Amino acid sequence: MKIAFLGDSLTQANNWQSVFKQHKIQNFGVKGDKTSDVLLRINKVVEFEPQIVFILLGINDLGEAIACHEILNNYKKIVFILQEKNRAIQIFIQSLLPVNKNIFKNSKLQVVDILRFNEFLNLFAKESNCVYLSLYELFVDDDNHLKIDYTSDGLHLNTSAYKLWETILKFKIQLI
Repeated sequence: MKIAFLGDSLTQANNWQSVFKQHKIQNFGVKGDKTSDVLLRINKVVEFEPQIVFILLGINDLGEAIACHEILNNYKKIVFILQEKNRAIQIFIQSLLPVNKNIFKNSKLQVVDILRFNEFLNLFAKESNCVYLSLYELFVDDDNHLKIDYTSDGLHLNTSAYKLWETILKFKIQLI
């Protein structure tokens, strides 16, 4: 099966092919990418012709104070293009992960915006025949921060966090 991973540095930093050895994997994660950047290169994803796409995007948009409705509009365009080219494609929209504001200092990036955007993503996934994967709850501590055990800089994930994420995605792929 062909599986595409679409996202930013969180997606880029993992070796997905080593996790899903029996599948053909393409990692389209790019450090610093925003949803508008992905739209500029979405044709590369389409050309790969994946049967499954995992999307995790939006944290960089929020970090630059881009409005939730603008980010969501870009998401809609991304999903529409993927579905238009392949009606049978299975798209997994993953929630944004928490950040640890005690370590990662970005005044534009607020927990309330992450939570609100995740709500929008959940509704959009239902409307667009996608699967919503709520990862946030698995990575968050009692103070709504990314668990310190999963990060060194408050934003990016460490090996333990990737192992958790991989386990979730392996389970989802087995259900297909």
